[in-house]
Amino acid sequence: MAEESRLAQLYKRADQFNEDIPADLAKKIVVYTRILQEIGMQIANHTYHYRNLEAERKRVYALAVKDAVGTGKDKEAAAEIQVIKHRQKEFKAERDLIKWQKAYDSTKELINALKKQLEVLLIEWGGNASG
Repeated sequence: MAEESRLAQLYKRADQFNEDIPADLAKKIVVYTRILQEIGMQIANHTYHYRNLEAERKRVYALAVKDAVGTGKDKEAAAEIQVIKHRQKEFKAERDLIKWQKAYDSTKELINALKKQLEVLLIEWGGNASG
């Protein structure tokens, strides 16, 4: 949860800048870039967690098939019963991972929109938007 409070602090900081002032808007873009980095770290952490849960489910499934008696279908059915809770944990982890991936994509789009807005402001203020 510390990561989420860091993100909350960064979002709060970004909200303090006035988007009608080019210098503030540029600072806001920098803060959102930092937010993007934090979200990227969350994606890495959640990917690691999700893949570990997936590996554990596969391990439990394989052991259940190996230890079960009966036909192939019987063994598969027994194994599926054994991994239900593992699948549920895996689905929750995947949901969390997707949430962070969507946040990353949305933040990238927001940064791009803010950059365009900065270009327009610079032109309106009589500056050179091309650098």
